[in-house]
Amino acid sequence: SQDASQPRTVTAAICPDDLRQRAADVCAAAGLTLTRLLLRPYALSTWARQGDESGQGCGLFVCQAGDDLDLAIVANEKVTYSRTVRLPRHAEEATVLGGLIAEIRRTLLVAPQVEGASRAVERVLVFGEPRSLAPFTERLEQELSLPIVVVNPFGAGVASPAAVPDDPSRFAPLVGMLHDEVKRRHALDFLHP
Repeated sequence: SQDASQPRTVTAAICPDDLRQRAADVCAAAGLTLTRLLLRPYALSTWARQGDESGQGCGLFVCQAGDDLDLAIVANEKVTYSRTVRLPRHAEEATVLGGLIAEIRRTLLVAPQVEGASRAVERVLVFGEPRSLAPFTERLEQELSLPIVVVNPFGAGVASPAAVPDDPSRFAPLVGMLHDEVKRRHALDFLHP
């Protein structure tokens, strides 16, 4: 909050030196220089305007990246709560689907208890390809009684259809980060605190 009469809520994050060095080494091996080091859930906040043109609503952002599931509560384009959970590797689809929904429910239960995250979630944004996510989003909408917005990060002319990867969800933070790089300051950058 910018209101000086209100208490400040602070989010603290730590990036160990060995992780920063490993990222710099990978970039150097590719002939690149590391210029940003961001948290994936924070890079998702740029998508806050999807389904709500004002960007002033409160949503739960769900993004699967490999075995990780990023869950972020974003209110007024700011991350108020985030967590990343590891999904089971070789489980049946029904088990994974049940696990996804359980983690989303857990996040919705815990988030209001966190100071600064008390605003009610009005919608859920799920990143990925709409057709492949249809069974999941239909069940999620029934169980949560919240509107579900599916966001393909490569939609709206970001890439040609031939260039879109099979699993676009994992690229949502990267596309969001690129958007923020052009349009606004990153919410959290370990190289420029």
